[in-house]
Amino acid sequence: MRQNGIEPALKELGWTGKRLADVLEVHQNRVSEWRTGRRPVPGPVKAYLKLAVSVKRFGGSAFMMLEEL
Repeated sequence: MRQNGIEPALKELGWTGKRLADVLEVHQNRVSEWRTGRRPVPGPVKAYLKLAVSVKRFGGSAFMMLEEL
């Protein structure tokens, strides 16, 4: 993902930064830092977002997917 690479994923998922923070159980400020490029997006977050987008494209719910773990 590019510096602001989480933006397209959030848009496609219909998520806000707060929703992502809640799902990942991180502070909203951390998501804001990723969105602005102040901090790099961690690899596991990139992987989760890619997976969440793929699940959504196939008609599933990424949030439900996480709850099942």
